[in-house]
Amino acid sequence: MLGTSSDPPPRDAAGDGTALAGATSSPSAAPPVATVNSATLRALQGEMQQLHERLRVSDEWNMRLQRQLQDLLQLPRNEVQEMRQRMQDPDIAIPLLQCYDAVIREKTEEVERLRRETVGLQTQLDAFHRDQLDVSNAVRMAEELAKNVQDKAAAEVQRYLEAVREMQGELVRLRLEMTRALEAENTAKQDALRTAERAASLETALEAAKRATSKAEAAREAAERKVRVQEQHAAEEQTDSVVQKTQLEVMTQENAAKAQELERLRAKMMQALRQASDNHAAHLRVVEERHHTIVENLRSVNRTQEMEMLKLRAQLARWDPTNPSGACRGAGASSPPTSLRFQSTTELLEAQARQAQELELKRLYGEVSTLQLQRNDAVRQYEQRTARLQRDCDQQLQDVQRQLQSAQRSLAEVRSRCEELEETKATQEASLRKARDELRQAQQDGQQYRLSADSHARKLASAQQQLAEANERLSALQREKQSAVRQAQERASELESNVAQVLQEVQSAKERAYVEVGEVQRRYEELRMQNSKLQDGLREREAALAKKERERNILEVQLGRLEEGLEAHKRRIVEADRRVQQLEQQLTETRQQHRGSFLSLEQMKLQNAQLTRTRDQLTEMLQGRLF
Repeated sequence: MLGTSSDPPPRDAAGDGTALAGATSSPSAAPPVATVNSATLRALQGEMQQLHERLRVSDEWNMRLQRQLQDLLQLPRNEVQEMRQRMQDPDIAIPLLQCYDAVIREKTEEVERLRRETVGLQTQLDAFHRDQLDVSNAVRMAEELAKNVQDKAAAEVQRYLEAVREMQGELVRLRLEMTRALEAENTAKQDALRTAERAASLETALEAAKRATSKAEAAREAAERKVRVQEQHAAEEQTDSVVQKTQLEVMTQENAAKAQELERLRAKMMQALRQASDNHAAHLRVVEERHHTIVENLRSVNRTQEMEMLKLRAQLARWDPTNPSGACRGAGASSPPTSLRFQSTTELLEAQARQAQELELKRLYGEVSTLQLQRNDAVRQYEQRTARLQRDCDQQLQDVQRQLQSAQRSLAEVRSRCEELEETKATQEASLRKARDELRQAQQDGQQYRLSADSHARKLASAQQQLAEANERLSALQREKQSAVRQAQERASELESNVAQVLQEVQSAKERAYVEVGEVQRRYEELRMQNSKLQDGLREREAALAKKERERNILEVQLGRLEEGLEAHKRRIVEADRRVQQLEQQLTETRQQHRGSFLSLEQMKLQNAQLTRTRDQLTEMLQGRLF
């Protein structure tokens, strides 16, 4: 029965090897973050499997001890008595107790070692959480950096688009002006050609008329007059059309400017009126609050003075000789001068109190009148400012009307000035030169925009370089994490080798104990044979029996302690199972967090690539439109 309890429990070597292999293996094609996380998770899973295996071994030991205890309880009485007799022998009991003590010490050491390993695993888990927090912080920093880069790139793209739209609008406006100038120039050229053609036809007609009779001369003169009239009509029509166009443009611009000026003046006037009304309302609120405060102070002062008057009257009533109670309390009836003095004192106090109240009321009335005057001044200032603003608004409206009238007069002057075609042509040429200058300026602005786009591209490249540096720091952190996991695996393998060595030592100690037990049994047989021959040592044997009985009691006490230790070990095993479940839950949450971080990082990379493509497309569009 003791031999069965000393057999070592089977160990799942294949499971440990599989766990270690799973902890060391990691997919090479996965990203660095996923590789480190999967390797760490596999290492922790291997360690948890080892803990489960050790817990299973401890449960098997506990079950074997329970079975041995049950077998011991089910033994018959004669075997129990025989075992007691053998246990009373010091040569058998002392080595057996030493073996029990050694086993208890080994179990205690094993429990302490398991506790230390649990503490070490907890520290490793805390280190893993710290590494995970560092990685998450690095990922968050990378996300924030990428978000800032994305926002900056979006702002730059928006600025580029706005600049492109402004340049397009400017180009459209310049093209329209150039088109108008070219149309006016072509119209003038066509008119000149038409006039030249008519002059040539008139010259040919004149030559024909000279060769003709004098009657043809009169006809020629009539034809020349008719041609001049037609030219004048054509020039007048052309001038009228140009003047009308110019008038329409000038009137449109002036109307828009005047409308904007009117809106600005109206908004300014409304803002001033609103601000004045707000200031007046605030001032009125302040005045009312101050008036209310003064009234409350007057009421409190009046109540205080009334209380003081009541106290004084009560004191005078105690000393008044006409009062029976006061007369009883006094030493005797006072003389008439004393009562007169008391009455004069009372009247004096009342007069002083009335004077103080009157002075206080006068002062408060003065403050109220001052506040009323301030309020009236504020109202008057408000009315004056409102009237002044109204006058300013009317004056500005009159100024605008006068400006409109002057603009109309200037328009009439422009009509009178636009009668000559040469001045119109010179003006058109000047506007054409101005348009060309503006076009040249627009090209220079486009060059500046291109330079600014290049500078923004360099900024974007620097931001991408910073992102690459952040990725390098993240990869360095991941490499450090891998090295930490590798060290943890090495420590776990060393721990496994130490456990195997300790188990071998336990097995060798058990074998030595079996040999010693065999020797003890043989010696016990020899002693029993000697006991049959030595009857004279019965008293000594009885004393030895009593000693063995005491040692048996000690052994029972130690056995009870061992059972208590086993119960405590079971509770610790249950606590370890609960902690293992918590670790599994934390590992599941960590895996989900790492998966979300990896997805967000991939999405950020896709967005960065999309922004790069958009920037390249916008650069190509700008180059195509500018050149």
